[in-house]
Amino acid sequence: MPVGNVLITSAGRRGALIRNFQSSAAGFDTRPEIHAIDADSTLSAACRLADRCASSPRADSPDYAEFLRHYCGTNGISLVIPTNDTELAALASLKPAFAEHGTTLLVSSPDLIERCGNKIESKSLFESLDFSYPELLDIAALRFPCFMKPLRGSSSIGARRIDSARELSDADREDASMMFMELVPAHLDEYTVDCYFDRQHGLRCVVPRRRLAVRAGEVSKGITAGEAITRHVRERIGRLQGAVGCITLQLFSDPLAQETVAIEINPRFGGGYPLAYDAGADFPRSLMLEYVFDLPAAIGPDYEEGLVMLRYDAHVIVKE
Repeated sequence: MPVGNVLITSAGRRGALIRNFQSSAAGFDTRPEIHAIDADSTLSAACRLADRCASSPRADSPDYAEFLRHYCGTNGISLVIPTNDTELAALASLKPAFAEHGTTLLVSSPDLIERCGNKIESKSLFESLDFSYPELLDIAALRFPCFMKPLRGSSSIGARRIDSARELSDADREDASMMFMELVPAHLDEYTVDCYFDRQHGLRCVVPRRRLAVRAGEVSKGITAGEAITRHVRERIGRLQGAVGCITLQLFSDPLAQETVAIEINPRFGGGYPLAYDAGADFPRSLMLEYVFDLPAAIGPDYEEGLVMLRYDAHVIVKE
């Protein structure tokens, strides 16, 4: 039987992630193909870098499930990797049906996805894991400065600091989709933590990355951090029910003062993951071992500290 292939959905600009998967796939005697789909694959740099690509309906389209089923069956896809928050719930509902046909949709459980997607549920999740979380504030009793953000959202869209009541419009006050929380102390640095969870939901690898600069909600400059944050995460999460593959945590921390505040958890690859890959955390290889070759994950706790990533705009030239 031919080896199964890998499909990355909503590939968009994630060219580095495609390259990571291709590099890891090249290490197998029988190399999986790395496929990509996007709403318009002709204008997606990541799709053009993939071994094969196609345009797809949006995840909320009634045609999406049938398109994905046909594409996976036609192209021998064993593993589907989502990269966008808007896909996760839809793919989680499709996961059992796809598994019957030999295709794994790499999404965490519906319950975990819901808890990660709703910021109030995220607070409950973090507190159950013994992480500190900012205090949530009632709109009728705000303390300034504070922070306003959507209950559901990504890429920092709609999130902003509020320094006084004058900065709040009537629409802000009446918007039930927004929430308010205390401001994270300014002396804490922001970190993204890439975590690998195996098929048994066990935590196998933790790579913290300190954010040096952010653009449109994604890290543009970062550096792999040290043992203190790794230990802080490992002491609290050895196993996370329903978690599989790459899970990213957003933390603010002062490791020397042993002060850490959690704010986000995303059950998917983050945009800055390629730094963790270059530091030695080969998540793609272990994902292919587990879900393409049906072997145990082979990823250890070690990674290179002090590795700096400086992201920049690149281009892909294609001839139509």
